[in-house]
Amino acid sequence: MAQTPEDAKSGASLAAELLATVSLLVSSAGLTISLAALVFSGTIADGLPRGTTVFLLGAGITTILIALRGTVPGAISPVQDGPTIVLVAVAAKLIADSATITTATHVIIIIGLASLITGVLMFILGQFALGGVIRFIPAVVINAFVAGTGCLLFLGGLSVMISADGHGVNPAELFAGDQLTY
Repeated sequence: MAQTPEDAKSGASLAAELLATVSLLVSSAGLTISLAALVFSGTIADGLPRGTTVFLLGAGITTILIALRGTVPGAISPVQDGPTIVLVAVAAKLIADSATITTATHVIIIIGLASLITGVLMFILGQFALGGVIRFIPAVVINAFVAGTGCLLFLGGLSVMISADGHGVNPAELFAGDQLTY
């Protein structure tokens, strides 16, 4: 039986979709692992393997739910850096101020609860079609959030690269003599 042009076209389309899916998985996994490394650094660095697993599972579940239940066909939801940076700041503050929150397990539980609460709130906003509420947030506030997120990503990335203790680094420390290695 000869192959029709429609069969060849669908085979090429399937190959293109598979290639796009694999590319997306690799890039999304890299981003997810790097964000987990940012959260689980400093005093809770021992929780990096568990944290990475939780982040990857969460990203996979979220992507599947958005793809299957979303209203836009073919939509996906990769991991976002903005909420992760907020979680880094919250985790660092909680660890610094609390004597009871000292392990990676505590941070994983806090991230899980924050994610669950956020998911419930987003579901409620969606059920009552309240997505337009975002229009009432001033552009200055959104711009400041994006700028702050970029700054925290930059400093967090530097702290991971130089293996600084804690979440974040003082930029003046980058030019100290003890940072030079051979």
